[in-house]
Amino acid sequence: MSIVMHYVYRPMQKTIFFVIALCEIFLLLLICYQNVHFERGNGPGSLLMERDVMARFSRKIFTVAAVSGLLLLSSQAASASILKAESGSPTNINTTIMTLLSKYAKEEAGISIQLNSGQTLTRTPLKVGMGQTDLTVVPSEVLSYMQNGENMYKNTAGPAQKSAENVRALFGFMAGLYHGITWADNGIENWSDFKGKRVYTGPASGTAGVNIEEFIRINSGYEPNVDYQSVKMDWPASGQAFTDGLVDILFRAALPGSTGIEEFALTRPIRLFGLTQEAAESQAWQKAQNLPGMFAHTIGADTYSNLANEDDITMIAFTMMVIANKALAEETAYQLTKSFWERQADTQASSVTLRSVSIENAFEGVVTKLHPGAYRYYQEKRINVPTELIPDEE
Repeated sequence: MSIVMHYVYRPMQKTIFFVIALCEIFLLLLICYQNVHFERGNGPGSLLMERDVMARFSRKIFTVAAVSGLLLLSSQAASASILKAESGSPTNINTTIMTLLSKYAKEEAGISIQLNSGQTLTRTPLKVGMGQTDLTVVPSEVLSYMQNGENMYKNTAGPAQKSAENVRALFGFMAGLYHGITWADNGIENWSDFKGKRVYTGPASGTAGVNIEEFIRINSGYEPNVDYQSVKMDWPASGQAFTDGLVDILFRAALPGSTGIEEFALTRPIRLFGLTQEAAESQAWQKAQNLPGMFAHTIGADTYSNLANEDDITMIAFTMMVIANKALAEETAYQLTKSFWERQADTQASSVTLRSVSIENAFEGVVTKLHPGAYRYYQEKRINVPTELIPDEE
């Protein structure tokens, strides 16, 4: 029902406003008639008086009607220019990207975005597809699960797939690496040392925990809550738990050079866990890389200070996408995409972790068709768009 209301409401807004305006004019005419009738006289100057009264009230009618119409149209324009957007944890890159997009859209195109962070990224794409919000950031594999009605959407496969049909992409980006971290002086040096340890693997909801547990399984063969304790809690609380010794190994989703990872290293020397040579040659790893938006990424041993690793570390990387409802106006989607990429230099200068966010990688991890407005921008920039991402609307 909410999907139907979304598509019916927006086209009818203009009609509704004009109906309201006509009703106001009718009421004003009625009031004017009553006033004229009351002021009419039967004396010699009654006709002139009637004409004078009618002239005065006619001017009032048109003045009030014009002002009313302008106010209604202004209200409509203001309402249309404010977009609703959602993102995940306020400290994560998905919120950073949406915050920058909001800033650039306002400064470059006068588009206001009302951003609501702290949301669950398995629910936000559903809300976009249903027309309850306009924009969100979503992990690539989450949207893929939604399209196929599997994993967390298994019990609501039909509605999830229907909602996914209404989703279009603006751009994608590498959102981070799953850093496996421990203190260098606690005796945990290899994947085999995970046995019996407390390992933070992500929040209770979402796909991060699934990916991290699979990465541990590929490198060690260990199963969660059988060979090691898989600890679940929100991302912000996990860092303090690691510092306080409540977990032995912490997995944190972050881009290379993350200040959050560096803060741990400045406290005590740390060790990172990377893909082993044996695991890299396994069928399980090859299968994992075929998941949407998942791939291997190597960082140098000099990326962080106080790092016990002597060799480069290969981790599992993941991508995210900024998506919109397909009913979003083409011009709006065009301006959003243009505003973000025209300020690419500002994005990369804002943080060392955002240097990898570039228009050259705009389709990294994108698993749905582009919005026609975004597609128009990439065409103007003469950027080759993969065939499978070209919108049907073109």
